[in-house]
Amino acid sequence: MSTFRVSKVRLYPTVSQEVTLLETLRVCKDAWNTLKSLIQDEYERTGKTLTRYDLGYKIVALKQIEPKYQKLYAQVLRDVAARLINAYKTFFARYKKDRKARLPRYKTQEHYHSFTYPQFGFKFIDNKIQLSKVGSIKYRGPIPIGKIKTFTVKHSKSGKWFGYIIYEKQLDSFDADLPVVGIDLGLEKFATLSDGNYISIPQFYRRDEKRIKKVHQELSRKKRGSRNRGKTKRRLAEVYEKVSEKRLNFLHKVSTWIADRYSVVCVENLNIKGISQGLKLGKSVHDASWGRFLALLEYKLDERNGLLVKVDPRNTSQTCSNCGEKVNKTLNTRTHTCFNCGLVMDRDLNASKNILKVGIDDAELTPAERRTTASTLVDVSSLIETGISHPTGE
Repeated sequence: MSTFRVSKVRLYPTVSQEVTLLETLRVCKDAWNTLKSLIQDEYERTGKTLTRYDLGYKIVALKQIEPKYQKLYAQVLRDVAARLINAYKTFFARYKKDRKARLPRYKTQEHYHSFTYPQFGFKFIDNKIQLSKVGSIKYRGPIPIGKIKTFTVKHSKSGKWFGYIIYEKQLDSFDADLPVVGIDLGLEKFATLSDGNYISIPQFYRRDEKRIKKVHQELSRKKRGSRNRGKTKRRLAEVYEKVSEKRLNFLHKVSTWIADRYSVVCVENLNIKGISQGLKLGKSVHDASWGRFLALLEYKLDERNGLLVKVDPRNTSQTCSNCGEKVNKTLNTRTHTCFNCGLVMDRDLNASKNILKVGIDDAELTPAERRTTASTLVDVSSLIETGISHPTGE
């Protein structure tokens, strides 16, 4: 069994190579805008759109008219056309659901920051990657084992260059005879597991919020279009980039730790957008990044023949996990106290046990598959920070 995965490497182009890469991005942006104009003109004239193959012929004609397009590898230009067609397909799919969907826009240089070699034109030699029409660029990072499908070069807002490798990964067999667990995601703790383990919430954005605010203030005082404003803008992008990288590293470690230890994981099917807007918790919810965590956890469980079960979140916090009695609580009430059976327990732990019960019923697990572990009351975050957990995934 195989699947597709993405691996990331850091690129270190020379000064002349960086000029070539920036020129490639500029020409790709021009090609996007030109092809979009052709699609728009064709639709206004005939009521029909151009297909991917039509754009392929248009690219051949453009290369004969405009010499700048001849500087680019042919597959890179064809990928621009493929991106544009996919953007229109996404628009039409969204338009059927929501009439407020917007057409693909014309791109400025600031909003076009990557190009792709979809099949050929790149080769890994020693510690360099050879890109057609660009040259051999030094890189740092592991090259994945498997059939490489595409290679994308991206210029970040902080000025760094990265390479993204899409490759085919062969999945190994995995022992799925592991316990099941329920997980309650929250803002007091990042995650509370039904077996007593919990993961503290790191709040990466909150930690650097003062620093981010300070750089924002510096940026607001710089004159628009000045060199100093450009430098400050890149510095701000670097701060955001570091926060994002630390958060992603944490999410990878936590999701790998859980996927390696449990065969079935039950979580609430949360309306994350509604929670962030309705309760005015947008900044905290974004910092927790529940959606990204669940996406990482789902594919890692899938690789290990595990299962992620999403359950209805109604009353998981209000129901007693011992007797089933409903115990109303406000968000500020952090301890579950049941006056029916006398159970006193942490609110999130009680919720995670309810999530586990509902998830087991929804997944229709056999008695043998319902095995759980004993409560250990260990803060998993401390194990992850000391390196005991598995390393970050792809």
